[in-house]
Amino acid sequence: MGENTDIDALLERMQGRFEGDERIVVDPAERQAMTATGKFSNSVVLDGSGIRADYEQVTNGEVGMRCETLFRFDADGTAVLAWVPTEGDPQIYAGSFDGFRIEVAHAGDGGTRQVITADYSDALCMTNSMQVHLPDGTAMTVFEGEYRRLPAALGQAVWRDLTIADAVALKGFYENVLGWSSAAADMGGYEDFHMLDSQGQVAAGICHARGGNADLPPVWLPYFSVDSADDAAASARDGGGRVVAGPKQYDRYRYAVIEDPAGASFVACQEVVS
Repeated sequence: MGENTDIDALLERMQGRFEGDERIVVDPAERQAMTATGKFSNSVVLDGSGIRADYEQVTNGEVGMRCETLFRFDADGTAVLAWVPTEGDPQIYAGSFDGFRIEVAHAGDGGTRQVITADYSDALCMTNSMQVHLPDGTAMTVFEGEYRRLPAALGQAVWRDLTIADAVALKGFYENVLGWSSAAADMGGYEDFHMLDSQGQVAAGICHARGGNADLPPVWLPYFSVDSADDAAASARDGGGRVVAGPKQYDRYRYAVIEDPAGASFVACQEVVS
């Protein structure tokens, strides 16, 4: 089992859109391989303990395969993967995760064993591979891919949160009124909260007005994707708005809290992916 079992950090790193190059061995005896482009989108599910991915493989401009995958992570470091193709039988893989690296396996025919490794250690890209382990102990890599993280579409609403003095007290209000549940997010000395809908999807955040959030207004803030938080802040000032906070950096995001000329607040959020 892995020693680092911070599920929240892993899910934060995994969610989003990815695209990259793949190599698939089609004839091991002749060492023949084909190349393709893999595209997938990850979203948090299972009450904040899993990731669902919609995946498609494109070869020569045409979609060759589609599937859905579902990862579930447990606090003891175990990981389970359900792989569900549009054609063919589903497969279940079981294993563990350590930090941002996941390894799961499935027993195949004739004593073979398929091992999938997914590594999100790099915040800007991820790698994925499958090895087939034969009964005689030899192993062969039959699939490998490297995928870059894609930013959200320009102008897309990507997040929303509320920052107030006492997040613990207020989260219960929204749990009662909207039917949300909550998952704590470690902020280093205190906890903010991811608020989950009835399907376990993260719907919003409720945060304490501390640290980097101390200067945020106590209102619901929608986050919109921009190419440059600095340019958005400058444009806001030029257009008669006001920059309430930032631009500032958090993890792979750069953002500015902006008040428009009518007094409404929002966040211009840039995902730094290169």
